[in-house]
Amino acid sequence: MLPSFTVWMFNLLKCNSHRFYFRSLHVTLTEDDRKKIGRNSKAILNYGRQVYLENQGYKCKQFEYVTEQTSPENICILAKRVTQDSTS
Repeated sequence: MLPSFTVWMFNLLKCNSHRFYFRSLHVTLTEDDRKKIGRNSKAILNYGRQVYLENQGYKCKQFEYVTEQTSPENICILAKRVTQDSTS
């Protein structure tokens, strides 16, 4: 689903007809809406980071290390290099 969403968003952003729409959309968003969009955007980026690390041979886990009230930047990706057994 992520690749199709990314392609859809890229195509939407490169269309000239949507530029005014996105500029006016920013004005109409509430602070809560902006926070939700920001949190979801960070989740997409962290997912991409995790996939990249897993493709490089790491086992990964994402977790919240402090509460969101302490810091909205509260997601950590813990990655451990997976070693292959040479006798297999």
